[in-house]
Amino acid sequence: MKYINLYGNTIGRVLVLNLGVLAVLSCMLSYSTCTIYAGEIAFSLSVCTFLYVLSCSGSVTRLLGYSITAGIAFCFIYKYSDMFYPSLLYMANSFIEVLKRPYHLQLLTLPLPHTSYAVNQEPMLLLLIFILAAVFHVLIKNRAGCLIILLITIPGCFFGLYFNVLPNSHSLMSMAAFWLAVLIFLDKQFEKKAGFRAILAIAILFFSAGILQCVIPKANYVHPQFMKYIPQSLQNFLDTWLSPGGRATSLDDIRHGIQGHGHLGDMDTLTQTGRSIMHVQTSLHVDSCLYLRNYSGAVYNDNSWNDLPDTVYRQYNRLFNAYSPGAWYDQSVIMFESLDQDIRGQKELMSYLESGMSYSDMFSSRLFKIDHLFREQNQYFFPYNLDISSSGFKYDKAAKEEGLKVYQATAYDMPPRFDTIHSFIQEYGQYNKNISSYGYIENMYRNFVYTYYLQVPKGILGRFSKDFPIIQVQTEEERQQFITDLQQYFQNHYTYTRSPGRVPKGKDFVSYFLNESHAGYCTYFASAATLILRQAGIPARYVVGYAIPKQAVEAGSVMASDDGQPIHAFTVTDKQAHAWVEIYEDGWGWRPVDFTPGFMPKSTAGTGVQNHRKLQNNTNPDHTAQNHTDNRDKKSIPPVDTNKSPAEHKVFAVPQSHSSYLAFIAGILSIGGGAFLWRKYCSQRRQRLFAGDITAENQKDRMARLYAYMEKLAAYCGKERPEEMDYLCYAEYLQQNERCWNEVAIKTFIMIALKARFDTPETLREEEIMTALCIIQQMRQCLYHVLARRQRLIFTYFYRL
Repeated sequence: MKYINLYGNTIGRVLVLNLGVLAVLSCMLSYSTCTIYAGEIAFSLSVCTFLYVLSCSGSVTRLLGYSITAGIAFCFIYKYSDMFYPSLLYMANSFIEVLKRPYHLQLLTLPLPHTSYAVNQEPMLLLLIFILAAVFHVLIKNRAGCLIILLITIPGCFFGLYFNVLPNSHSLMSMAAFWLAVLIFLDKQFEKKAGFRAILAIAILFFSAGILQCVIPKANYVHPQFMKYIPQSLQNFLDTWLSPGGRATSLDDIRHGIQGHGHLGDMDTLTQTGRSIMHVQTSLHVDSCLYLRNYSGAVYNDNSWNDLPDTVYRQYNRLFNAYSPGAWYDQSVIMFESLDQDIRGQKELMSYLESGMSYSDMFSSRLFKIDHLFREQNQYFFPYNLDISSSGFKYDKAAKEEGLKVYQATAYDMPPRFDTIHSFIQEYGQYNKNISSYGYIENMYRNFVYTYYLQVPKGILGRFSKDFPIIQVQTEEERQQFITDLQQYFQNHYTYTRSPGRVPKGKDFVSYFLNESHAGYCTYFASAATLILRQAGIPARYVVGYAIPKQAVEAGSVMASDDGQPIHAFTVTDKQAHAWVEIYEDGWGWRPVDFTPGFMPKSTAGTGVQNHRKLQNNTNPDHTAQNHTDNRDKKSIPPVDTNKSPAEHKVFAVPQSHSSYLAFIAGILSIGGGAFLWRKYCSQRRQRLFAGDITAENQKDRMARLYAYMEKLAAYCGKERPEEMDYLCYAEYLQQNERCWNEVAIKTFIMIALKARFDTPETLREEEIMTALCIIQQMRQCLYHVLARRQRLIFTYFYRL
């Protein structure tokens, strides 16, 4: 204990200084590819210790030491400048590589000069350590310097938020510990035990963090919903107001991982700026969302979506040359054109659909117009069932013409059902040669679709199919039921998040999402659903574009068209960028299906998985999915109780979520209970100190404790008694130098305390006892009332005064 009293503050100051240097450096290097190694840590500790030893020397020695140190540093930098400059460029490039990723910024790395040695981070890193140590050593000595440290380090460590990059958890924890230590120094003006108390607080902080990580492992932790709101709101604010000019939009993020644009899962966060993209006018009816397509992926390989190669398409030249370019991108329009003047055919189609509506009410031509683009776009955005032909189309891919994509075209609404359209085409073809021709060629395209849009890489869905058996659907009813079940399964067992983190190297994007992370944004859900649907025998492809909610469409200004249809005019924003799935409906073409929670239609709770199990039992077991593992061990699939809710079928999911909540609640209760007990302990301790139970037997001990308490109050104010100062002179010193005690009779209290200590045979009178207690309480109250709220908490519960 004596050693701690003598050297605790010295060791504390050196360790806090070293912690600050390494924490700030680690936070800054989180935005780069550089790393701190053991050599840098040893160098930092040596520099901090050396600077503190110099500060404890005499004024002449200190000045001489600082001068020599600065001279050596400048000479070293000058002599080895050819090392520092390349090292600086090397570190700058490492920052550029990290900061340009989230926004896909076109930042060019700096060219490194040719040298005879390998350029690395070490020279510049050592220089930064020396500079930070010197600056912090000077600033941490007083209150103003501590404030400057806080003002510099907080924005310096979080500047990466501007680029949507966060420091790692270890760096943030170190910075929090350093700031806590600085706050202690700030409050105590660096009195002799501040360093020791700072180290104690840091140790408690790290110990508590370690306990929390053990109780709630990161892999199993699920944030309560209310804890997601604040960081998500902060991120929305930063994306909207602090995003760099010219940065990529969220559509660029979603397109990341298609046609050579990186790989899916190599970004931490989906960014949304909220900026305006285009202005749209349309009279289309919108059920839930208006989907504007931009790209559709056909082949999933190496964590990315790509088009089918042109060599495949060339085998079907006759098919794709049968109609104008773009016809097979939206072939439903061919049927509308074939029935344009055919009143009988229109009535027949409506009778097949059994909607009770007239053809003109459901399928009359609708306006779609993009009349303004707020930023240069080199891609088209098409709704479904659009009547448009362009040389930019090729096969059944999205159009890729250059230039601004402002256009106007005719579009049609979706039918209420799709299962009867193929029958209508087959049976009514004998009365309409255009319908007959369309039916013949559509059959060729359907064979093409079922050949190339059912491909699934081997091994991706094997583990997932044990929790959600993927059956082969045969009828339209089974198809719709399977889609509903999959939507509900995602809703119940997976979490939507814009910050899912990166997919570990060497892992498949879809497999990692389905089996391990269980969290992602629209790209994750759409990619996984596309492959699952294909495995079930449903042709599907991955699509990106904009999904404008019905409320946003209807909230736009309304105009009347020539035929009396209301035209909604609205602005599409960056936050409406989205990814979904297209499935092929025989006879009709591609239609959108959404699997992202919050976008998909709500289904009846508790029925989806049950119906899926029933459908599985009623399906012919001989029909297996393409690329599906037929020889898996059927004993590995436990029997399912159909009376249970869907969430109970995935046994391991519920305990994880519940354990996280229980651990979180237990942690809150533990912290609250600990705080309550500590508050009660401090209050009882103070009550015992000020109790009026002083007797002749205990007066010497009680008055000594009261006097020791008075010295603690004085030490808190930085007014400790020098050893050579007389007690009564010390009382006058406190009254004169501490403003809040100018009117307190400290001298009277000290005389009573001295009397109790040295005049043992004489018992203190009751009036003297009450006077001493009142003076001590007055000293505390006067000091307490001049403190700020934060200082009062530290004063009462940390220093226990």
